[in-house]
Amino acid sequence: ASPNRFLPTTKNRQRWNVEKGIRRSLRQVIHVREKTAEIEKSSRYGIDLLDLLMSENKEQVGGNLKNIASLTVEEVIDECKTVLPCRSRNKISPLDMDHNIVGYTSRLARAMIAERCWKCSGKNSYLDADNLSHLKIVGMILNETLRLYPPAVFPQRQTYKPMKLGRLSIPAGIQLMLPILAIHHDPTLWGHDAEDFNPERFCE
Repeated sequence: ASPNRFLPTTKNRQRWNVEKGIRRSLRQVIHVREKTAEIEKSSRYGIDLLDLLMSENKEQVGGNLKNIASLTVEEVIDECKTVLPCRSRNKISPLDMDHNIVGYTSRLARAMIAERCWKCSGKNSYLDADNLSHLKIVGMILNETLRLYPPAVFPQRQTYKPMKLGRLSIPAGIQLMLPILAIHHDPTLWGHDAEDFNPERFCE
C-alpha cells in the first residue's frame, strides 16, 4: 500500500472522516441493541448479521448472560465494515450464478424443489430463516457457488495492534492480503476437480 495514505491530504481527511462516521454510527447501533437486550433480558440482539456477531460475545449460563469476549466491539465493527459493503456491491452476482448453474442442471433444480417441499410442508409452509438453515442441498449449492465465484477475491486487513499469526509476529499498521480466489481454486485443497461445479464436496 502507498505511504501517501498517511498524509493529511484533502482526500485522506475526507476518507478518515467517513471512517470515523461509520464507526460512530455502528457503535450507536450496538449500544442501542445492547440496551434493548438488557431491558428485555434477551440473549438476542436482532435477526441479522450484527446480531450474530454480537451474540458471539455472550452465552446463556443458567438463565443469565455471561460475557465470553470472543469479539471486541471494535472487531464487531470491523466485521460489519467488511461484510456490508461487499454485500451491497456483490450480492447479485453469486445469486445470478446460482440461477444460471441450477438452470442448466435439471437434477439440481429437482433436488432443490423436492427439499424445499419436504422441509416446508404442513404448518411450516413458509420459507423463513429457520427453514432456510435446514435446506442442506441449497446450502451446498450456495457454498460451491461462493467457492468458485467469491464476492471478494482479494480482501485486505490492517492490524490495529501487534498480533500473532501462527509463528509470525505482526506489528500494528501492517496490511495483510488474502488471495481468496487462488485458495478457492487450489487443486491441493479441493482436488483435481477444483475448477468444476460440484456441490457434493460440501455434503459433510
